[in-house]
Amino acid sequence: MTIARSAKLGVLAILAALAVGVGASVGAHGGPPVEVSAELRVAALVKESGTVEFGLIDADGERLLPELRFLNASLRESRVGRWLRSSPVIVTAGDDSEPPRTIELEGRVNAMPRADGSVAFAVEVAGERYEPTRNILGVSQIAARANRWLRSTPVTVSLVVDSDHLTIPEPPAAETPTEPSSEEVDSNETAPSGTDGDQPPTGDEDGDEGDEGDDEPPADEHYRIPDGPRAGVVADRNVIGVPDAPVLIRDVGDFL
Repeated sequence: MTIARSAKLGVLAILAALAVGVGASVGAHGGPPVEVSAELRVAALVKESGTVEFGLIDADGERLLPELRFLNASLRESRVGRWLRSSPVIVTAGDDSEPPRTIELEGRVNAMPRADGSVAFAVEVAGERYEPTRNILGVSQIAARANRWLRSTPVTVSLVVDSDHLTIPEPPAAETPTEPSSEEVDSNETAPSGTDGDQPPTGDEDGDEGDEGDDEPPADEHYRIPDGPRAGVVADRNVIGVPDAPVLIRDVGDFL
């Protein structure tokens, strides 16, 4: 009896040691748990045919459309009171670090036809259902068949995941400036030589040069600046541009 009992205790000790070893191995490879969250909405569109199309909207406003996302009249009549699920789309959840670490999860739209003809809907992430505060597509909205997207109130999806599964998004790569080619330089419009870039070139549009050294203002009802970088521009005290025009460009007294 003593030998049998000693053998039994030895077996239990070995099993306990194995269990401790397995636990230590799992702990060594798994990171600490961390909470992640994502803000999502349900999007719904009632087509002219009466079919309801569903999707998800993420925090950036991007609409995510599952492959299987249509609820037709036949399903609304035959599946009353039953939650139906769309095919999955990939949604991104993040923690509260800076920058946030993220994880990709499967999200779905849940929809349940109701006896009065309306449809309830919800967000499903990682097998959990989250119902928005306003989550009923009413009978009048379905009957209107407006063929435009409607959005639910947002839901915040929160769950705990292994931190080893989180990733830090890479910052966007900075664009490297490049020198323009000779063709690009030739094709660009440049300001006329000797001007500040805001004045039109002198002369006519056909390329004739204007008269040089003409200090007399043109024969019209407005005074024009005789020389300098603003030669020929209509001026009225410290206002450049046609004074009677609806929009005037003001210059802070650097001339006249």
